[in-house]
Amino acid sequence: AMPGMESPAAVRSTGVVPRFEPVRDGDLAATVREEAARLLEQVDGTVGVVVAMNRRAQAREWLAELGERVVALGSLEAKGLEYDATVVVSPAEIADESPAGLRVLYVALTRATQQLTVV
Repeated sequence: AMPGMESPAAVRSTGVVPRFEPVRDGDLAATVREEAARLLEQVDGTVGVVVAMNRRAQAREWLAELGERVVALGSLEAKGLEYDATVVVSPAEIADESPAGLRVLYVALTRATQQLTVV
C-alpha cells in the first residue's frame, strides 16, 4: 500500500500470492510474453495483459503468437473486466498516464480471479 494508506481486504483468495517479475535482459517484450505463456499453462481460461494505453498495439504484437486466450488491453479499458490471470506491465507507466492514475492502476491490479503477475 502507499504510505499512510491501508491495504484493501481481498474478497476472494486462491492461496497464490502475486508474482513480481523483473524485466529480464532489458527485454520487456520477451518477459511479458514468457509470463503470459506461463500463466496460460496455469489457468484454463483467459490471461489479460494490461499495459499503459500507449503500449496497446505493441503488446498485441508481443502476444500475437500465444493465441486467443491472451488478451492485451490498455489500462483504461480494463475496468469491469475479469481474467483468470492478469499480467500488469510497467505499473509506474499506468500510474503516470492520467490524473486518476493510481485508481486506474488499482483497477488493473484487481482484474485477476486466480493469478496476478506484475512485470
